Amino acid sequence: MLLLTKTKNLKIMPYISTENVKVKRKAIKKAFPNWEFSIRCENHTTINVSILQSPHNVKGHKTINHFYYKDHYKDNLNIMKDLEKIISILDGDNYTVSYDGDYASIPSFYIRVEFGTWEKPHTQIKIN
Repeated sequence: MLLLTKTKNLKIMPYISTENVKVKRKAIKKAFPNWEFSIRCENHTTINVSILQSPHNVKGHKTINHFYYKDHYKDNLNIMKDLEKIISILDGDNYTVSYDGDYASIPSFYIRVEFGTWEKPHTQIKIN
């Protein structure tokens, strides 16, 4: 269930519930059972997905721009397809709640995807 928060000025702000994050976490882990993720809610506005272990040869920590990942990974179709699946799960019920003159559109919640974290870099695993 997606809820929206209204401010004093009756502007609608991004919000994602803990329950919605749990549903998305379960779907991602089901789609990629051998991978290791850290999937968490930040300030009830953002869902953060860190891919900690996968079969992809990505070294260290890399932030993914979920708007341009197809351009960035066009030379590696396997990574692009896997990111597409993860982002489609995350973005499935996301929509624009309002338009802002300074920042364009405001989504119902924000998405952050990355390979690894600053504290725990991404590692490659072999999957049979």
